[in-house]
Amino acid sequence: MNDVFSLQGAVTLTPVQPPQKLRAKIARCVKVGTKDVYSHGDIDRTMLVYHPKAAVIKDWLPYYEYYALKTKSKHVIHPMAMGRYLKENALAPVSGEIVEAVLSISRKLPNGGLAWYYPPHYNVSRMLGGKLKYSSISQGTIIAGLTEMAKQGVVDQSLPRRAFDALLWPFEKGGVNLANKAVLEMPSFAGPPEIILNGWIDAIIHINDYATWSNDDDAREFAKDNVLFLSQIIQNFDCGEMGISRYSDLCPYRTKIYLASPDDVPSLQILYRPKFDGLPTIKVIPQFTQDPDSFSAYDNQIFRQNGKIAHVWLSMSQLYETFVCSSSKQMRLTVSIGELNRTSTGPGLGGELKEYESTEFDGGRYVHLPHDDGFVCGYPTNFSKGGTHNYYHAYHVVGVLLLAFADLVGPEQKLKLIRWALKWRDDYDRIIREEELSFRPLQDMLSDINANKSSIEFPDYQNLELLARQSIAAASPA
Repeated sequence: MNDVFSLQGAVTLTPVQPPQKLRAKIARCVKVGTKDVYSHGDIDRTMLVYHPKAAVIKDWLPYYEYYALKTKSKHVIHPMAMGRYLKENALAPVSGEIVEAVLSISRKLPNGGLAWYYPPHYNVSRMLGGKLKYSSISQGTIIAGLTEMAKQGVVDQSLPRRAFDALLWPFEKGGVNLANKAVLEMPSFAGPPEIILNGWIDAIIHINDYATWSNDDDAREFAKDNVLFLSQIIQNFDCGEMGISRYSDLCPYRTKIYLASPDDVPSLQILYRPKFDGLPTIKVIPQFTQDPDSFSAYDNQIFRQNGKIAHVWLSMSQLYETFVCSSSKQMRLTVSIGELNRTSTGPGLGGELKEYESTEFDGGRYVHLPHDDGFVCGYPTNFSKGGTHNYYHAYHVVGVLLLAFADLVGPEQKLKLIRWALKWRDDYDRIIREEELSFRPLQDMLSDINANKSSIEFPDYQNLELLARQSIAAASPA
């Protein structure tokens, strides 16, 4: 066997799903004007302290409107927003009923953690494909909400811990914990792990807040390990070609795989070999697309077969080398490397067309797709909101600075985080000046983050940036 390629030791991904009865409860939609559905202002504030304007309440659960729902004119569960609902209602007379209602839609994971899955109504690419997913960014806000409930004596301290435990469930087994190094925004059931930078940062912020309040050493060490890994790979999230930060570290690509025979198509497998010690080696067997109208391009899959040609979606990550293999006697692969622009969310089908020949190994043939061969592994944060406005780059500036000053890593790692945040801060100013595009104002972004936090260390962005620049100056040679 070729030493470069081996399937030995690779793990396959195992989804964890809510049971059918719970899935139906999570998927419930409610409509304004129907019985026992209360709009903003319908419930006396002496009973409910915080009632979001975009939400309606039924059985003390909030149901939200969302811009990308398959079900129009209805309200659905939104776990991330539910975290703030919990936090702001910690002093409400019905706080106990609220917690009971929120717990009723949680899924107990095999490690005892409680996870809140998104319903199937979201028409968002990463949520499509038929399986429900929970999210680290949502778990983080729920941890913040339950921590506030625990502070006020509404719940026991063990409850926010169980929400944290859901973040410890391994990625390979349907969770969001990547080898105790990073939390993923969502599980991946048919592809490599994707780190979405703002979701990772947000989850760490809430984990650290909870750990600080509860003196939970496990949570504190987990937060430290995550920020340490972030300091090691933060440069992966810089898109030098576009002078801006990346949204994530992965992109899906549409490929054509040419085999010796149509019968060879089912033998296709995709191997992801990690570039960093401690990460799992992953094997994905792509399935044929089940629903062409509702599939996720982030799931590796065979979306069409024309004789001995397989059209395959596969994802490429900066953390992994990608190999495609089959038992076929002949194999080659073509793919366009994609293009970069300010408004798209992915590389698309343009750019240079690459062709890769295969190499023989004991079980057939394989193709190596090197991630540094011009591929876009992580699309730059875009200006898709009206074509002129960018939210996530501003989040990266503020969020990285908050983590740098959270006392989670050593001086060297702290300075590296600060330098990248200030580099992205300079990109922010340059793009506004030269391209007349806009970002979320940095003070507003800090306020957005603080709104979901259980404790606030930096209410003022200018002071945060001043502290960052002073830290760089102090570390510079005289």
